[in-house]
Amino acid sequence: MYIKYYWNKQDYEEIEVPNSATEDEIQTFLNQYLQNKENIELLKILANGCKIHPSYRAKRKVITWCETCNKMWSARQVLTKYNIL
Repeated sequence: MYIKYYWNKQDYEEIEVPNSATEDEIQTFLNQYLQNKENIELLKILANGCKIHPSYRAKRKVITWCETCNKMWSARQVLTKYNIL
């Protein structure tokens, strides 16, 4: 069985779920799927790094006003909060 998950009015994604799943199981599955997708995006932010400050890897707090470095620091805080890093 496939479920269409709409990101906005035009964009959607078809997600495969087991046929015998109950509503609660489907909701749990979707929550885990979306959390994993968000974590992947945050890991991509860390992996791409900052073009201006290539040595910054978000090991300590940002001391510049660089937007990319601040995004990296925020991503690392979220991933650390959920024990992914």
